[in-house]
Amino acid sequence: MTELGNLAFEANLVYTRTKLDMDYVDPSTAAGISDVTFGPSLGRHFGAWHDLFTLLATAPTGDYDPNRLANEGRNYWAIQASWAWTWYPRPDIDLSGLAKVVWNGRNPDTDYRSGIETNLEYSANYYFAQHFFVGVSGFWHSQISDDKQYGRPAGENGNRINEVTLGPQFGWGTPRYGAYFSWKRSLYSKNTLDISQLWLNTFIAF
Repeated sequence: MTELGNLAFEANLVYTRTKLDMDYVDPSTAAGISDVTFGPSLGRHFGAWHDLFTLLATAPTGDYDPNRLANEGRNYWAIQASWAWTWYPRPDIDLSGLAKVVWNGRNPDTDYRSGIETNLEYSANYYFAQHFFVGVSGFWHSQISDDKQYGRPAGENGNRINEVTLGPQFGWGTPRYGAYFSWKRSLYSKNTLDISQLWLNTFIAF
């Protein structure tokens, strides 16, 4: 059975806790609700293949202080377009990906505008019992245009970010709702922090 044109609307809220402890700079910590992301999506289903197109806006709702290194929010608007897909080669295995482009607005407090970003996320999962699954996931985050401040490229090579991560994940989920933990480690990073990330992700389909 083929089903076309499932229109939906999504809104994402993220709680973040960030601590920066660097040489020659006082430690900085921020915790709270980050910027809200919202917008429409269109899903399609072709047997074992499913995909989703989205157009989202990120509003600067998180707390921001230009004199603080760590912040919950980024203090500027952003627009992102993405295409996500999942393929089930067999009922207990899924292969998924997401390709995304992000256009960043200008931070009015610093006159700083980040360049256009691209993101490719990937994951593979095995479902072993009662909707539990284990797998691997990661992302490739790359910037294709320079950061700019006061109309000029910022930093060396426009501060273009390039990062690749990979790590394990474990969780429980159905087509309607679920939750999972994922840990990602940077395999390569340029102009960004070389860090490990631990995520708790939840989802509910209405």
